[in-house]
Amino acid sequence: MSMIPASALPIEEGEAKRQFFEFYNEVMSVQLMDLAQSYPDTRSLKVDFSELSRFSPDLADAVVELPDVYLPLSVEALVETGALQTERKGFEPHVRIFNLPEESAITIQNIGAEHLNKMVRIDGVVTLIRLDWPLGNRDAGNFKNLASPAFSSP
Repeated sequence: MSMIPASALPIEEGEAKRQFFEFYNEVMSVQLMDLAQSYPDTRSLKVDFSELSRFSPDLADAVVELPDVYLPLSVEALVETGALQTERKGFEPHVRIFNLPEESAITIQNIGAEHLNKMVRIDGVVTLIRLDWPLGNRDAGNFKNLASPAFSSP
């Protein structure tokens, strides 16, 4: 599973998966049915962090600290609920977490090494998304600057 030693994880992977499974069945059952019915237009289950935190504060904290470990477990638990049984091939749900607490908010200018591999909240407004034509020779394969989003802090 993860490359982090089990002793370094705040919650053992099997336990975290079990907690996600219970969370989906107890708290998110209506959203699961909506997701199954609205596929392929919707592929993501949106999980409110505050609901996850009320259900299991330790699990919510673990997701923020080690999202690369716990988000894949949340998807596995989502699939194992069986609520998303569908005839469609290629159905791969995603889990999106929103509404992170204010204390995890940072400005884009203050992102640093301490935020690597952690889930953070960045408040801001996208002011411009521009697709530029590739610069360079198409035949030579020299392309750069294909997309350049602009982002500003509030």
